[in-house]
Amino acid sequence: KPNCAISGEGKVFDESFRSASELGDVLSQHPTAIACASRQLLRFFSGRDDRPEDDETVSAMHGQYLQTPEFKSMVLAMVKSQAFI
Repeated sequence: KPNCAISGEGKVFDESFRSASELGDVLSQHPTAIACASRQLLRFFSGRDDRPEDDETVSAMHGQYLQTPEFKSMVLAMVKSQAFI
């Protein structure tokens, strides 16, 4: 284990983790984190803040990730949306 001043242990969404990998596992499975990631991804790719009309796209991205938990599934849902065109 690398010599680091940060223990890498913590708790998020009432779930404990002991490493960055475990933190990633917790975040990748929590609906709030997935919804946030979907919204942030849309903002990043569109180069702007999200708008109320983007809610449908964010919801589709979130839903697609829940069906197929892969980053590319969120990206594909986004680029197929009206908001991206």
